[in-house]
Amino acid sequence: SAGVGYDAAIFQEVLITPGKKFLNRLHMGKLIYLMVALKQFLFLTPSPVTITLDGNKPQTFSRTWFAAVMNQKYEGGGFKFCPDASPEDGLLDVIVIEGISKLKMLFCLPSALWGKHTRIRGVQILQCRNVHITSAHSLPVHKDGESGGIQREFSVTIEKKPLKIIIPFL
Repeated sequence: SAGVGYDAAIFQEVLITPGKKFLNRLHMGKLIYLMVALKQFLFLTPSPVTITLDGNKPQTFSRTWFAAVMNQKYEGGGFKFCPDASPEDGLLDVIVIEGISKLKMLFCLPSALWGKHTRIRGVQILQCRNVHITSAHSLPVHKDGESGGIQREFSVTIEKKPLKIIIPFL
């Protein structure tokens, strides 16, 4: 997965939070994600984001909490953001959470643990082979759970054929 906005802000802050190592030693590492998610939730402002799928006409989402590009169902330790995503269908699933209030967002996130958030108005899942995401100003970006820095735009393309990996025998 790769994304921009709220989920990326959480990933980035968790990576630099000193308490993460301590909580990991206590086998409570997921608690840091909850704490950071609540902090980011309180202070994050949804942003305008423009998404172009497969080179078609760009779509602008004016109050985007986050947009994530995925080829798996899960992100962030168990959130089933794209319940129908498959690494074998040759498509990327793009979830956009946009135009919803903070109160509605409070219900949206827990329901994503079971993939039920897709019923909420303001949650869209799009499909494509390549996507270009542009934001009005620089936002946090994550790439496969790691920081992608702060960027105004990025692109994701799915390869037509699977990568061949050579694993040495020991």
